[in-house]
Amino acid sequence: MVPIESKVYIETVDVIGEAVSDQDIDVVIRGNLPNPAYQITGYNVRIDEDKIFIQPNVVYDRNALVIQMLVPFEDTVKVRATSPGDYQIIVEGRGKRAVRSLKIK
Repeated sequence: MVPIESKVYIETVDVIGEAVSDQDIDVVIRGNLPNPAYQITGYNVRIDEDKIFIQPNVVYDRNALVIQMLVPFEDTVKVRATSPGDYQIIVEGRGKRAVRSLKIK
């Protein structure tokens, strides 16, 4: 399997429950993989000042014989911010980024 960058189509990003600093925040990411040969293996999360960047790690099985069709997914990613404040969650995808404002108490 080969690692691939920015091949995931991101549709939405949401937050479940109340966002409190120094506690895990559940971020729900929905979108589509280009076809069944792609698989999400995890997420890179980086907090830079008031922005929370989330990027899916994706691998592609070039030996797989698959039908060309979008494969929907929904994942929950745990994020922890150490300071209260107003943040933006930014999830980079193929041709589109999903952005969600978040107030952390």
